Amino acid sequence: MNKEIGALWKNTSAKGNKYFAGNIEVGGEKIKIVVFRNRDASESNHFPDYRIYESEPPTEKSSEPKSTFTENKVNEEGEGGW
Repeated sequence: MNKEIGALWKNTSAKGNKYFAGNIEVGGEKIKIVVFRNRDASESNHFPDYRIYESEPPTEKSSEPKSTFTENKVNEEGEGGW
């Protein structure tokens, strides 16, 4: 039997990048996460297809969750969007 440990929802950032946001439960603690596609991944390398980051609470200016990396940082690393 599989035990559900969390859930994810599809989202689109203000800059048009698609990502998943949700939560997982580990050791009884609920952790908010965001998931971005790794644009550097391909069938010819062994890079992961997606990267998971712990989410920071939204700021007062935005209701969109942020990862510990800014969206610009994620884009510079080739991640974010589909």
